[in-house]
Amino acid sequence: WITVFHGHTDLMPWGGGTYSSRGTVMAGNAVHLTAEALKKRFLELASRRLETDPAGLEFRDGGVYPAGAAEPPCTAEPSGTAEPSGVAQPSGAAQPPGAGQPPSGTAPPPSGAPRHSGESLPLTPIGGRNPGVEAAGAGRSLLSLGDLLEMTRPGKAPGDAAPGLEATEYFHNNLLTYTYGGHLVHVAVDPETGMVEILRYLVLEDVGRAVNPLLVHGQALGAAAQGIGGTLLEELAYNEDGQLLTTTLLDYPLPSSMEIPPVESIITEYSPSPLNPLGVKGAGEGGIVACGAALANAVSHALSSLGIQIKDLPLSPDRIRALVREAEGRS
Repeated sequence: WITVFHGHTDLMPWGGGTYSSRGTVMAGNAVHLTAEALKKRFLELASRRLETDPAGLEFRDGGVYPAGAAEPPCTAEPSGTAEPSGVAQPSGAAQPPGAGQPPSGTAPPPSGAPRHSGESLPLTPIGGRNPGVEAAGAGRSLLSLGDLLEMTRPGKAPGDAAPGLEATEYFHNNLLTYTYGGHLVHVAVDPETGMVEILRYLVLEDVGRAVNPLLVHGQALGAAAQGIGGTLLEELAYNEDGQLLTTTLLDYPLPSSMEIPPVESIITEYSPSPLNPLGVKGAGEGGIVACGAALANAVSHALSSLGIQIKDLPLSPDRIRALVREAEGRS
C-alpha cells in the first residue's frame, strides 16, 4: 500500500505549496522519479539473486520478468470493455504510465519451469544465457514482490548488496506548464428581468497526461462553478467613502446548485508536456479562466438585436436590466 504524509515539517523541512496548478507537476514527478529509483533497486537485487544482467530484467505487475517477455493474458476483462468515460485519447498518442496494460494474471508455467516460491534456478554467469530465466518468462514472474522485499531485510540481501529499501529523489523545474482548451456555453437571457440561464456548459482541456481522470474531471467542474459564480453573481461593492457594502452572504451571493448547470468536461491528452518526465500539465485553472469571456460573449450574442455588447462583469440581473434600458432609450 501507499501512505502519503504531507503538511508535516518533521518529515519534509521545506516545500512550496500546491498553488499555480503545480501539485501533480512537481510532487507527481518526484514520486515518479522515486518509484523509478526503487524499481532500479529491485532489479539490482534480482540480478544478484538470479546472477544475470539487470538489463535483461524488467519489473512490472508486481514481479520481475525477463525483459521483453510476453505479458500474462487477461483473465477477468469481459470482451468489449469501454475506455473510462471523460478522457479522450487519440490514436497513437502517448499513453499515461500503465495505460493499456492488462490486469495482472498468470498462465500456468511451462513444464519444468521454476516457481518463484524459493525453487532455485539454473544459473549462469552474468552475460550468459540462463535457460531457467528464459523458461520462467513464458508466463510467471521470476521473483515476486514478496521475494524482493524479503531480500531487503538484514542478512537476506544477496551477495554484498546493502540491506534496506529506501529512495529519495527530487524534481526541480523552473519552467511552467500550460494546458490549453476552450469553453462553449449556451444561454437564455430574459430582457424583462435581466436573468441569465445557462442551458449548457462545456469545458475542453488538454492536460498532457491525466494521471487520475476522475480528479481532473472534478477539477474542471469545480473551477467552472467558481468561474460561473464570479461571472454571474459575485461583486465587491463599495460606497463613495470606500466602505465595503457586500459584507455578508446576503449581499455577496455565492453560486449554489440552482445557478450551476450540469457542466460537461472533455479531457484530452494530445500534447504531453516536454518539460517533465510524466508529461503532465497543471489542470484545474483551465475550467475557470475562460468563464467570464465565454458567458459575456454568449449574453452579448443573445442581446445582439438590441445592440448590447457586454464589457463589464458581473452579469447580475440589475446590470443586464440597466443595459437593456439604455439600449431601449437609444432606440
